[in-house]
Amino acid sequence: MLRFRHRSCLARPSMRGAPVMARTRIFLIDPNSALVEATCALFAESDYVQIVGAAADLNQALDRIALLRPDFVLIDFIQADQTTFGLIRNLKAQPAAPHVIVMSIYDSPRYEQAARVAGADGFISKVELVHCLEPLVASFAPVPLPRSKRHTGSLHAFSSCA
Repeated sequence: MLRFRHRSCLARPSMRGAPVMARTRIFLIDPNSALVEATCALFAESDYVQIVGAAADLNQALDRIALLRPDFVLIDFIQADQTTFGLIRNLKAQPAAPHVIVMSIYDSPRYEQAARVAGADGFISKVELVHCLEPLVASFAPVPLPRSKRHTGSLHAFSSCA
């Protein structure tokens, strides 16, 4: 299990005032604990995104996803093997399935296509994660984010999900 130096991943109310909409619950799967910790810290006070849990590998993730029932699961592409693709298919087959977003340090059409073929709902570059996660999440929501939260970077919600 990942250990965090800061408790920023704990689900807690926003510190910036009343949220304008319910926060979207996100679960991260990434072997890089520094990236997970930084992502949790960045979004700890977000009015839109709530990181509810994380796992370093797929075996750790399965039970925690079932328990936490996140709205979104972000999966690191470096783990994109048949086991990961099986997890994506399994998650998408469940009732009230979470949206599955593949993230990668490589912002390449080849990786985006592999994510699409695996059944993911979208793809996001880790380089643009800070700027693009909230708008990508909002692209699935019935209520749009305020204009100040939108970004035109490399985020891709696949057309079948938009």
